[in-house]
Amino acid sequence: MHSDGQTSIDLLLTFMVALVLFSFLSVHFDDLSSQIEEESKRNSAKSILLDAYATIGSVKAYSLRDVEYTSPTLKIAQTQELLNCRISINPGASTLQVTSTTLPSPVEYRSIDLTGVTFSAQSFDCGSRITISANT
Repeated sequence: MHSDGQTSIDLLLTFMVALVLFSFLSVHFDDLSSQIEEESKRNSAKSILLDAYATIGSVKAYSLRDVEYTSPTLKIAQTQELLNCRISINPGASTLQVTSTTLPSPVEYRSIDLTGVTFSAQSFDCGSRITISANT
């Protein structure tokens, strides 16, 4: 049988263990939330690349001229907060890239055949409009 003093110590130890456990879970949850937000940004940047790549492919495949292309914007999925980002098209290096100060590294497609396509701008902000044309 426990004395009143022993019961108090057991109760105090239980509260201390619970406090440590909740602190650990809180830190883990914050880290997980941060990782989810970073992955959301990267996925949004990848969808911007895919949209630009698909448009360039259509212009080239159908020999289209003066296509007005407005790129999507970079948003955090959970909050819909707009983030600054830039799209760069480099025909010489055959790359299409999205950069942002909120991304740890650029997201890019490499080895893209950009021959036969001209752009009114090779670097522009997300959400901006450029003209894409096939050289016929």
